[in-house]
Amino acid sequence: MPQDMDALTAFAGRHGLMLLEDGSHAHGATWNSRPVGSFGHAAAFSLNGPKPLSAGEGGLVATDDTELYYRVLLHGQYNKRCRNEIPADHRLAPYAVTGMGLKLRIHPLAAALAHTQLPRLEGY
Repeated sequence: MPQDMDALTAFAGRHGLMLLEDGSHAHGATWNSRPVGSFGHAAAFSLNGPKPLSAGEGGLVATDDTELYYRVLLHGQYNKRCRNEIPADHRLAPYAVTGMGLKLRIHPLAAALAHTQLPRLEGY
């Protein structure tokens, strides 16, 4: 069940906090007719097992914040993708080759499974 997103966004706004949503079990859920994952600066969704949108394993992060996207990218990717997507003059560009030393990206097959199911999410 989604939390009171009106209260959470107001609280975050009052205190200058970045709102990050955990939509792990909320694929397709709404709050006041608005989709979960569209309120904060970013939202994370798990795609494991019996979730409404399942890819077997992995997950995704949704954001329209470019700076936050670069930071997420550095945690899940490194080298080629980071070098292609993070501008060379950006302050995070020196980390593009090694990222954060992690490889937390979704497996391509799992991503393809999730992508093919996405149009059916509303029916699920």
